[in-house]
Amino acid sequence: MHFYRGTLTLDDGTEVELEKIGKGAFSTAYITTSGRHRKVYVITQQEDAGDYSKEIISHINSYTRSPYIPKIEYVGCLNDGSCVYRMPKYEAPLRKSGHPKAWAQYRTLKKCWEEAEENVRKVYRKRYGFWKAGYHLRFAGHEVMNEVIDCAKRAKVSRGLIRALELLKSESSNYGAGYSFEFSPRNLATSGKDQLILLDVIFDRESIAKRRDRADRKARGY
Repeated sequence: MHFYRGTLTLDDGTEVELEKIGKGAFSTAYITTSGRHRKVYVITQQEDAGDYSKEIISHINSYTRSPYIPKIEYVGCLNDGSCVYRMPKYEAPLRKSGHPKAWAQYRTLKKCWEEAEENVRKVYRKRYGFWKAGYHLRFAGHEVMNEVIDCAKRAKVSRGLIRALELLKSESSNYGAGYSFEFSPRNLATSGKDQLILLDVIFDRESIAKRRDRADRKARGY
């Protein structure tokens, strides 16, 4: 499989014409240029301090279903080591207008996440000291995840949403201690009338920190 100038050629020879719609720290998103039901393709760097969040979600979809988890499926990998995933086109980013239920769920998750980050930060600063805590916090992802889920349960979030968060936490545990949650409108979406989609809510704190370290060394000429 290879990708060249907007054309993705699959292993069976099928050519898919794509148009770029966005770019993040590790991934670039494209959308098919034709067809009644347009699909989104994401090309993501996984090796060398990359991001496995799409692989994590595709694994979840291989053994169960949740209306809150995006229907991401693995397509294949390119010669440069980056991998390709496919999903439906969701309504993103999340908007308050027209989506009162999804927006309310987002506000609860955001509050829980902010509280979890602050609580874990306090624990680590007490444990390691103010200056050393920053390094160790890159491995605190699952502690934050646990705090978020406990908070969401106390807030009486729906059982279906709790299950989705627990699935993400459980599968992420296979990829290291750095994977954590982040909730903002830009990484959430909706499907149908008012169904919240946890589109891109997990990330690797360690990979982000490693990229930041590399950028700092490069800026200093190391």
